Amino acid sequence: MLAGHRCTLESDVSKFLFGKCPTPTLKAEYTYTLSCISQSRCQKTLLRYNAHWFRFRSWCQQNKLSFLPADPMHVAMFLSNSLRFALSRGLTYSTIKAASAAIFTAHNMAGLDDVTSHSFVQAVRSCAQRSLSSGGQFRKAPLSLDLCTITVSFLLQPSQSTLLNLQIATFIMVCFSGFLRYDCACQIFADEVRFYSSHMEIFLAKRKNDQFRSGSVVCIARGESLSCPVSLLKSLLVKAGSLGKHVPVFRSFRKSSSEKFCPSNQPWSYSFARARVLQALADSAHISFADFTARYGLHSLRSGGATLVAKEGVPDHIFQAHGAWRSCQAMHAYIERPIANKLLPTRAMHY
Repeated sequence: MLAGHRCTLESDVSKFLFGKCPTPTLKAEYTYTLSCISQSRCQKTLLRYNAHWFRFRSWCQQNKLSFLPADPMHVAMFLSNSLRFALSRGLTYSTIKAASAAIFTAHNMAGLDDVTSHSFVQAVRSCAQRSLSSGGQFRKAPLSLDLCTITVSFLLQPSQSTLLNLQIATFIMVCFSGFLRYDCACQIFADEVRFYSSHMEIFLAKRKNDQFRSGSVVCIARGESLSCPVSLLKSLLVKAGSLGKHVPVFRSFRKSSSEKFCPSNQPWSYSFARARVLQALADSAHISFADFTARYGLHSLRSGGATLVAKEGVPDHIFQAHGAWRSCQAMHAYIERPIANKLLPTRAMHY
């Protein structure tokens, strides 16, 4: 099902299904069909499920139980065991939900009945949802445009002017204006950015909700201030000598250097991006890094841009497309509505 068995979940499904090939003469067609089934799923999702599936498989093997197909009661027992662990570690409900989803995905790809819809399994999931935090209350707050522009001004002052600081300033404004997640920003390649007199276009080969892997283009208008993301990105590519080259815009530097890139041309790691970007924002806000990160994260750039656009009255369907949200429900979770909007229903009552 997978070349090289890249994922434990997929390799287990493959082993289960390869024994069901009708005849030796159909082996090539059967293998290709399994590959198509595998590729119908987002690889990032499967990799995320892999750790949960590995725990379930290990638990079943330890107790001498079948994991594919699994018995619904055994799945319920495993999830209850995971619930006990989550309660002891202060984890959220998403841990149980992901484990259940991993088990469902393996059975679905193997053409087996959905054991996670059994009443026993649903009951354990409901118990977990009541017992554990959903994680929604910990959603990071959106960042303001004012703080972003102040940070950019600080990073670009002559005494602070380095290639790394220009990268950080560009990352902040491109993510804010383009509603980009970290993983989208770090897959921007220099030769896939097009500059025009009025805007720039950034081609993203993959995006979280791009199920058909067709890619998407993010359009960002040109501004007139120092914080214009178009001007910042153009300046960064020129200074880094990256124009027209197939290299990540946000490339890693050599150790103890903020001017020389790593020969491997690897993009920023998440930990590096989080530390450098949030530290710069925290310094501009005159807040300690610990206090700042308790309230804000890299995702705050995406939600900050969406909140600002919503406040300016841009129609929902326009910025939903800009942020590549699949539904209005997902989009609205990112937006912090101003108090004036929340008062509109009762203002209309004229009491």
